[in-house]
Amino acid sequence: MTNNLRKSRKAQRLSLLLAPVVATSVLAASPSKAATLSFSQAELTISGLTAQSSFLDSLNEADTDAISKDENAPVEVINSPAAVNITNNLLEPIKIETFAISEAFGQNKDYLGTGNTNAKIVGNFDVAQGELFTFSFEAFVDLETRIDAPPTENAQASAEVGFWLFDTTGLNEQDLENFSDNLFADTNINFANRALEYFTLGANLNTLGNDDNISSNKSDNVFLNVQDKVVDFEEDNLNEFTTALFQGSLERTFDKQSKLTLFATRRTQVRVAAPEPSTSLALLISGALTAIASNYKRKKTHFTSRNQV
Repeated sequence: MTNNLRKSRKAQRLSLLLAPVVATSVLAASPSKAATLSFSQAELTISGLTAQSSFLDSLNEADTDAISKDENAPVEVINSPAAVNITNNLLEPIKIETFAISEAFGQNKDYLGTGNTNAKIVGNFDVAQGELFTFSFEAFVDLETRIDAPPTENAQASAEVGFWLFDTTGLNEQDLENFSDNLFADTNINFANRALEYFTLGANLNTLGNDDNISSNKSDNVFLNVQDKVVDFEEDNLNEFTTALFQGSLERTFDKQSKLTLFATRRTQVRVAAPEPSTSLALLISGALTAIASNYKRKKTHFTSRNQV
């Protein structure tokens, strides 16, 4: 399975050559010549969900920011694709799919590039007494960082996918709407202690530190039939990667008629810098100093989409 996982990872990389991209670029940088590289991919698919849903809503966001002091320091940030697809009709089980790829490249010095994507999906379901609430899922993350000259250069990448199931029986329509809005608004997701069931998969790479990691967590009624990881955390931190594929299912029966809320997320984040931002550049990034703006080239993009099915 490990070889298949490596082949899948390579296939995902090659597919970027055919996929349309939206990029933030201070100067067109060639990835093959990049002194720094950060790559993050995350995918979550939930399928075979037979319970009826009265409400399915999704939020999909993506940001890029590229800053360079001069044309000799090209930096490029790409988010492609970043999508949420939901199938919800009476003819087939509900399917939720979300995926994203973020990449950042930099060359020479005096640059900073960051990119991130964030997706959230909320669905409300009615379950009869004794009914089995079940679905299958697949979770995939893939990260890579590369630098040429530590510690001057730095590359970071992270990715996370997960889902949480809540019992919202007894909430009236307004309270249920408020609960869903709070799930969309919460940026510090830590729901394990409040959820009936959950699964999370996350990974992080950082060429400057020793905090490289990949981890997963689940509740008792989440069953895994595939757990594959490939990890290469080098001591010199020049080129690191990690890839993980998990497949499984959630199965739970309720002894009374219940209302359930399913919350799913997908996140990617990349960052390249050389060197770490100076005081003036940090102030420019925060917007606190505009006098130095003429010394830097900068381009930002933001995308957001909210869709109720």
